[in-house]
Amino acid sequence: MKLRSTLTMYIIVPILFLVMSCTKTEQSIEFGDNELNGQNPANSCIDIDGNIYKTVKIGNQVWMAENLRVSRFRNGQAISLLTSATDWAKLSSQPDKSALCIYNNEQSNEEQYGLLYTWYAANDARGIAPQGWHIPSDAEWIEMGNALGGYLEAGGKMKSTGTLEAGTGLWLAPNTGATNSSGFNAHPAGERAANGVFDGLGARTRFWTANSFEGDEFNSFSLDINLFSNQKAVYNSSGDNVAAYNSLAGLSVRCVKD
Repeated sequence: MKLRSTLTMYIIVPILFLVMSCTKTEQSIEFGDNELNGQNPANSCIDIDGNIYKTVKIGNQVWMAENLRVSRFRNGQAISLLTSATDWAKLSSQPDKSALCIYNNEQSNEEQYGLLYTWYAANDARGIAPQGWHIPSDAEWIEMGNALGGYLEAGGKMKSTGTLEAGTGLWLAPNTGATNSSGFNAHPAGERAANGVFDGLGARTRFWTANSFEGDEFNSFSLDINLFSNQKAVYNSSGDNVAAYNSLAGLSVRCVKD
């Protein structure tokens, strides 16, 4: 079946996540201050723009506890900032498909949710991750999920708490199972579809992995990790299957320490 470029469309790939059992496993969680108070220099995370990110150790991994908001590659070249939906939709015909945006082009959303990047920007050879960090593979997301008790429980432990309706958080109700006990502090940043339309703020968040696979002649797809306001499971509502999203969509990015 041929897939057309629908911004909210994703397909399900029933592989890779079978290893994420529901069995609880012991987790090790440590919070980093990124040298803001000099207490955690080993886990410092600073990008080329000088943004300093909080970090958290989950199991044997160290993760950023905030979404990436860098505007340049490691070599200093700017990542294209596209505000127009028309310009974003034209990325498919451009030789360089690396781009970023702010949700709804509202500066306050950058501070709260970070920036949204195409998969091509996140995985460009010029490097988007801070020095000493990288874009996590699907296997590294799996490892983190297992450290949090498996996919059926991990999402709740990754989501920030509270709801918009109650004035206690950023997620729309019900924000099922949210405890943020992992310290990952995932906010509902939404996404920008391949046609340039913004959607999902408050309801969901999606993170790119480093993995991609061949689509059809219309689309290229890459693997992403999903959290939703109405479930505590991670990845997607189909259980332990990983989702694949149009690589030209704008999604959030978290990095993991080398």
